[in-house]
Amino acid sequence: MKRLILSISLLALCNWSFAQEVSLPAPSPSTEIIQEFSTSSITLKYSRPSLKGRKMFGSQIPYGEVWRTGANNTTTLSFKEPIKWGDDIVPPGTYGFVTIPNKNEWVFLLHKNTEAWGVDGLSEDGYVAKAAVPIKKLENTQETFEISFQNITNSTVELVLRWENIEASLNLKTDNRERILEQIAVELKGDNPPYLPAARIYLEFDYRLEEALNFVEKAIKENPNAFYMHWTKAQILEKLGKKEEAINSARKAFEGAKGSAYESEYKHHYNNLKSKI
Repeated sequence: MKRLILSISLLALCNWSFAQEVSLPAPSPSTEIIQEFSTSSITLKYSRPSLKGRKMFGSQIPYGEVWRTGANNTTTLSFKEPIKWGDDIVPPGTYGFVTIPNKNEWVFLLHKNTEAWGVDGLSEDGYVAKAAVPIKKLENTQETFEISFQNITNSTVELVLRWENIEASLNLKTDNRERILEQIAVELKGDNPPYLPAARIYLEFDYRLEEALNFVEKAIKENPNAFYMHWTKAQILEKLGKKEEAINSARKAFEGAKGSAYESEYKHHYNNLKSKI
């Protein structure tokens, strides 16, 4: 009997040890995204539940109620510069991100509490930003919940949610124009002026285009075989209304790109510019 008890004990101990070593798939795996944006970055941390045959919105996730917007720990967004969230300006920091799903629109909310489990502990006075967004119906079912950053420009980025047959997105903005122009002005006074980046920023902001043209011409003089610079010059010339010169620069970009992996891209740029002008 003692031997039997000892054998059973050893077997149980072995099974327990084995269980401690096994790695099982997480029901709602967590992820972290660090997205470069503007002059800094946005960090997103969230868990990704899947449908697994369930009906979510209007059923498992009721309409008109605050939803944790993911699973497990609080979904968080961290900003390193001020962000415009709808009509609200959000200071740099880390915030809990929750939503209120409805049939025709969602409400995107940021909260001071980043340690909540689900929506527990989200007091009304803790909300720092709110924005209502329309929803879009997806043609195909999105099995696993997804948050992503899309359509990034120098000063805007879309925060996009997709799950089941729903997509909801909010356009985030930052007022970085003056900050970037000040930084460029300082760098242009240095020993190695960033002529091409300065030209591109001025082009993006539609700012002092004659100076932008001068910058890109200086960059081309330093590196005449850089075909992509001729395309930047073509875009500036187009905005300045110098149509024939713009086409000539676009052609130089295309000719310079021949034989490279970018040939078809710059051919498209050239033909597209000719068709517009």
